[in-house]
Amino acid sequence: MSKRTPLDYSINKPLSKDHNPLQYVIKDIPLFISLILILSFGLLMLYSSSGQSLAMVSRQFIYILGGLAIMTFVSHLKPESYKNILMHSYWLGFLMLIYVLINPAEGYSTSRWIDLGFFSFQPSEILRLILPLSLVAYLCRKESKIKFSDWFLTTFAALLVSYLIFEQPDLGTSLIVFTSGMIPIFLAGLPLRIIASYLLIIAFISPYVWSNLLEYQKQRILTYFDSNVDPLGDGWNIAQSQTAIGSGGFFGKGYLQGTQSQLNFIPESHSDFIFSVIGEELGLLGIAFLFVVYSFILWRVFKIGLMAQSKNISTQFVEGLRVTDKETIKVVEEVLSKDINSEIVESISASGGKAIGISGTANLISATKLNVEIKDSDSNIERIIDIGFVGKPNKLNKDILTNFIKNDQIPVISPLGKDDNNFTYNINADTVAGFIAGELQASKLLLLTDVPGVLDQNEKLISSITLEEAESIAVKDYISGGMKPKIDTCIDAM
Repeated sequence: MSKRTPLDYSINKPLSKDHNPLQYVIKDIPLFISLILILSFGLLMLYSSSGQSLAMVSRQFIYILGGLAIMTFVSHLKPESYKNILMHSYWLGFLMLIYVLINPAEGYSTSRWIDLGFFSFQPSEILRLILPLSLVAYLCRKESKIKFSDWFLTTFAALLVSYLIFEQPDLGTSLIVFTSGMIPIFLAGLPLRIIASYLLIIAFISPYVWSNLLEYQKQRILTYFDSNVDPLGDGWNIAQSQTAIGSGGFFGKGYLQGTQSQLNFIPESHSDFIFSVIGEELGLLGIAFLFVVYSFILWRVFKIGLMAQSKNISTQFVEGLRVTDKETIKVVEEVLSKDINSEIVESISASGGKAIGISGTANLISATKLNVEIKDSDSNIERIIDIGFVGKPNKLNKDILTNFIKNDQIPVISPLGKDDNNFTYNINADTVAGFIAGELQASKLLLLTDVPGVLDQNEKLISSITLEEAESIAVKDYISGGMKPKIDTCIDAM
């Protein structure tokens, strides 16, 4: 048998050769492939619409590589680790918008750009991404119900940055940024009465806003609804783009064969009107392909989001034990028995260990329902709290674990158990560890925690403790939360 203990094995190593390493780097391969497809398509159309400019395509390719690297890195982080960063990123965008109004980049007539020397960028474009992410992070910062003040603050935040962009002046981008901010607010469950209030306010202030718009801004809005209002002026771009799309037909004129785009009838064809180039050169077939890929990406993103939401199990705790209802126990069983268990097994195996995953429900742990008794501090009356499908172990199939140990295998056990009626129970992991240690008469029990350790009533760290002291501490009020099951587990194991 190996002399190495389970804790000798690092769990931060790549997967073993028995597994596809690509699945470790890329969290969702179908989504990644569809992104590569749409990005490659974009580069091809950029080459055509930019007048076959390799310099522009090369620069965009570098941006894509950087974006994919950041995306891959962020996908390996837990949302809790960057939620605060996202929430406060709003202020970074806000300060950049203030900066461009005070100090516009040299060579630009409008206050929209920041010039870093080696490249220039528009903060308003970054706000398209920053604003919805920061507002969502703010609304989700607590588990409690979103208050009216939260709805008001997030709406005001979206209005504030949109107004700063409008002052640059850039009416179109300000409306896009405001919309990008309001969509996640709406999806977060904005009450209908507040939506109705917003619509009434918009209707009331619309005449005042219209009267304060610049003349060219009014003309652009009118042209948006009817391009024939000024076909040789503000409506020219829209008219030419419509001509390009219509002339493409079903199959298009062919790649690099568009007359409207290649002969520069379409202004800004490589950016604002690149869709017209696609329609002219690739026709309805190319447009349909673009929509299908985008639809797949959206579907995949929403599916991942819904899966993540379904696994956002209840965080209500009683005496350090998670309240587990009927729906939650299904998610707990899936996550513990499949996702987490397999990840630990793969990591240990990749580090040279021989690990095997097993669920407590696989005829390993028998459990009974656990009810928590809490004494009311005022009346001194004990109450029994039902915490759902939470159990306590009462029997262990030691033969299974003994065989693992004889074969020099490290068992990775999901802390679950079944009762005589075949009901599955979620069991505190520390409780399972202590129970197994006691049943196997282990010489050592080591529990991991994300806090320094057990604190006394003066909140000072207890460096060592006897069994008698532990029993005394366990009944005192200052031991609570996740530390209580650890103390109880150690006492039971002893």
